[in-house]
Amino acid sequence: ARHALAQRQATSVATTRLLALLLVLCAPAEAMRTRFVWWVRNDLRLHDNPCLARILAHKGEAEVLPVFLFDPRQYRRTARGCDKTGPFRAKFLYESVLDLRQQLRGIGSDLLVGVGKPEELLPRLVAPRGEGDTHTTILCQEQVTSEELRVDRALRSALPAGSCQFKPVWGGSLYDRSELPARQALDSSTLP
Repeated sequence: ARHALAQRQATSVATTRLLALLLVLCAPAEAMRTRFVWWVRNDLRLHDNPCLARILAHKGEAEVLPVFLFDPRQYRRTARGCDKTGPFRAKFLYESVLDLRQQLRGIGSDLLVGVGKPEELLPRLVAPRGEGDTHTTILCQEQVTSEELRVDRALRSALPAGSCQFKPVWGGSLYDRSELPARQALDSSTLP
């Protein structure tokens, strides 16, 4: 029980530090009226990333804040006692996040990394800070599994109305859905 309490306290301290850092780094530049929060999920790459392609279409007119969140729910055991994320996958993910951070630093950006539930942390990050604040759009790779879709719904309902949009971008296949001929387009919501 003491270990669980210590772990919760450490997570709380880490979350508070992350939010304090994010609020400082996210201060809008005077000339920029749009902010993109690129919520990196499973698409830990810069090359040919659909979310970044959307952001780059604004050609420097927007502030971009890349964020990766380690969601504690992904590191628990299932009801049957199996690890949701085993040690090898966890190590690979950690190394991939570090690599993406290095790549972003190499081009003059950075990756904010935190621990917590996205539907709790992201709304606090994008909360309006006063009149004239920028409009924020959260972009992330669209997910298709039930757990991730639940997180998306919870995030949508937790976002401040009117000042923030949540726009998942399809990136889970070789071709975008819009590039498929109409007769071959699939509705992923009907798939098992």
